Amino acid sequence: MRYDGIHIKGLGTALPQICSADSAVTAGSYSPEEHAKNGILGVPVAPEDETPPEMATTAARKALAEAGTPAADVDLVIYGCQWDPQHTTPASYLHRHLGIRATALNMEVRQGCSGGITMLDVAARYLHGSGDTHTALVATADRFCLPGWDRYRSEEGYIWGDAASAVVLSDDGGGGFARLLATSFSALPAMEEVARGSLLAGATRGELPLKLRKRKQALYKKIGPLAFRAQFQNAVRDTARDALRQAGVAHEEIRWFLVPNMGLQWRTWALCEPLGIDDSRTTWTDHGRHIGHTGLADQVLALEFLVGSGRVASGDRLLLLAVGVGLTFAAAVVEIV
Repeated sequence: MRYDGIHIKGLGTALPQICSADSAVTAGSYSPEEHAKNGILGVPVAPEDETPPEMATTAARKALAEAGTPAADVDLVIYGCQWDPQHTTPASYLHRHLGIRATALNMEVRQGCSGGITMLDVAARYLHGSGDTHTALVATADRFCLPGWDRYRSEEGYIWGDAASAVVLSDDGGGGFARLLATSFSALPAMEEVARGSLLAGATRGELPLKLRKRKQALYKKIGPLAFRAQFQNAVRDTARDALRQAGVAHEEIRWFLVPNMGLQWRTWALCEPLGIDDSRTTWTDHGRHIGHTGLADQVLALEFLVGSGRVASGDRLLLLAVGVGLTFAAAVVEIV
């Protein structure tokens, strides 16, 4: 969808201390062979007493402060995460602890790692279609820890880092540091088994920690790895092209591509090839490989890195792209003002 007048007013993140991949290999937590294949140097690891809703609250406070937006002005709160083993209500937690008024709408989106951009889409549509709501807060947070999730072994192709992100979107006419030009979404529902394997939603039985690589390999075997790759690449390419088309922006006009922090064994065929780029147009070298894959937060963390390091200027266009279990694909085009 194309937007006019939707601005990004503030960003906020919470990034715990980085644990080096080398130290994980030395401790026996991470395979040296996979470390060599992935090229990820470390991941943020939250302390045991820090929960995702608390991390999200920290990120949200930073975003609201940067935006100069009082919590009382927030009309919509959307929270997303990769998983929530304790069945908490993090959107309501944010609502309460940020002091947002009771009549604001809060909701949670469970869209996997594409959820960060999907929530921007939902928030922008909400603001675009309503005459009396003007500010949305979009927040994400995850902590990938045992016994449910082995950040080094549950998945192949990348390792998982703990982080939170927050974005303040507004159409109040007050501007912001960037404009949201367009969003796009697509899915490969026939591939939904890639994450659940033989488990159905609501199943009470399953292996812990999660063995996502085992489920993914079962799907590869079922449909063939070449067919999986071809369909995956087409979805990435088509979602990006649709977002660019709706934004009225050419591929060559994109200064930066903010993509998931997949390791090298995945990112070349899954991201760079279908997007027609190399990693010089991503934040991988100076940023992504230092923090690994943080679930829904990768793109906002990358945007904050670019803004904070002075690597974007007025008029720069950026494409944010994410991939989630399902399989789902989401993209957004942003322009720095």
